[in-house]
Amino acid sequence: YTELIMGLPGETLETFKKGLEVALSDNDLGAILLYNCGLLPNAPMNYPEYREKYKLKSIRSPVFLQHSPKDDRGIQEYENILIETSSYSLNDLKQMYRFSWVIQTFHSFGILEYLAKYYSKTHGVSLMIFYESVLEYCRTNNTLFSKEYDLLEKHIDDGYSGKGWAHYDSNLGDLSWPFEEASVARFLRLENDVLFNEIKQFAQFLENKINCCSKPGILNDLIKFQIFLLTLRQYLGKVKSEEFLFDWKSYFVD
Repeated sequence: YTELIMGLPGETLETFKKGLEVALSDNDLGAILLYNCGLLPNAPMNYPEYREKYKLKSIRSPVFLQHSPKDDRGIQEYENILIETSSYSLNDLKQMYRFSWVIQTFHSFGILEYLAKYYSKTHGVSLMIFYESVLEYCRTNNTLFSKEYDLLEKHIDDGYSGKGWAHYDSNLGDLSWPFEEASVARFLRLENDVLFNEIKQFAQFLENKINCCSKPGILNDLIKFQIFLLTLRQYLGKVKSEEFLFDWKSYFVD
């Protein structure tokens, strides 16, 4: 895996997206992990002259202790995180966070990873265009993915207003979750056919956007393969086997 920091001084939304594209293009990369930029008390980034040079603005934010119990957290600690510099605005940073969520949720955790690779290999759709399309689909449609996106928007607004980054869902236990992990956990609780229909609806949205048309047999088999590689809750503890029309393993590996 590789770790990236959102909103470093000098970064722009466009350079951030280009950096994600470079990272995603590495076939040996297992996952991308993204974090906010913290200002440590004695770090050079926090020196007055540095802050003035890059016009740094920060907020005081509760330190996020992922997977910690909701009601037994002890004394709350705080950190300062960047929310704006001379090279990007708060709105730009929020968009970086949206890309962080969509890449980690749908690619690193695998919800749409092989669809993204298929459209890249077969139709020349860059991975960033693919995931930009996922965000557009979430914004403009009333679907399960868009409901998750609505939760994300509130999470982002709360986080960058100093309310912290812990996310709780009573269906996932009384723990604080990174939002992308909670999103994946909710998707994996869906029944196979529900997730299949949701992914197919997105694929049709994407194909209309890029003006291509995959044969139904190919697209259905690909989605079936993508879901087979996920550990849905309904399959916990079971050995899975499946037959496919196409040799997807060879297609993606070779």
